[in-house]
Order: sequence, then structure tokens, then C-alpha cells
Amino acid sequence: MVAMMARLMWQLYWAMASQGWARTQGHVRNAEVKETGSDSPSYEPRIDFEYVAGKTLYRAHRLSYGLGGAGSKKRAQRLAEMHPPGTPATVWYDPSKPSRATLHTGGCRGVAVMLLIVSLLGPLILFAATDAGRRFLDRLGIHQSSDASGG
Repeated sequence: MVAMMARLMWQLYWAMASQGWARTQGHVRNAEVKETGSDSPSYEPRIDFEYVAGKTLYRAHRLSYGLGGAGSKKRAQRLAEMHPPGTPATVWYDPSKPSRATLHTGGCRGVAVMLLIVSLLGPLILFAATDAGRRFLDRLGIHQSSDASGG
């Protein structure tokens, strides 16, 4: 849970920071949908683009600083179709590290919501795993089984 919160805070930081980055014109090299996750299928768009910052050519593929994958294949395809190969793209890059770039700035609303949910539910889940938490749940009439077989 701590690792998840740290990742969400990292995403939120860069989502907010990207809003003040420098802007340049680039172009999309490739756009495709990648399947991610091993347990249940999840999909994310992979948009490869290039741009020039200063006099250096850079290549990147970050669509935005957000929660990562699009989730559904349909949504990932829609995001990929918004950036067809060969088309111009506005690229936002970090002036202090021009190789760090994104096609969409901000995008922190979803990250902030997830951080809030984890912040609120995380301690409750941990409390429920303690003896005091189990006694509290018993008083509420919510009974936990001691093993997976219900016995």
C-alpha cells in the first residue's frame, strides 16, 4: 500500500509539473495499442513521437502523467487514433531535462482521486486486519471467516 501511494504521489507530482513545461512541435512516429497485465487484460496506447529541444532530436512515448493504462481496449484504441502516425503533435518537455516529455499535460484528477481513495481505505483495511478491528467488525455483525473454506 505504501508503494502504491508513493507511485500515485509521483504521478501527481509530474502531472502538475508538466503543466509548466516548455512546448514545441513534434510529430507522431507510431501509434498502437499494447496489452498489459498478466492476470486480467488491460490495454494502453503506445504513442511514439519525436521532437527537437534546443538542437537535439528526442524520442519519447509518454502520453500523459496519469494512471497509466487506458483500461479497456476500446478506450486505448480511441486514444491511439487521436495521434495517427505522421501527424504533428504538440510536445511538452521539461526544460531542465528535455528528454522528459509528454503529449498531454496535467491529467492529475484521476491520480488525485485514486490517492484520496487509497489514503482513506488503506488505514481502514489495515485496522480491520488487527484484533481491535476484528472485534469492532464483530460488534457491527460483520463476521470474517478464519480461512478460505469458511470454517
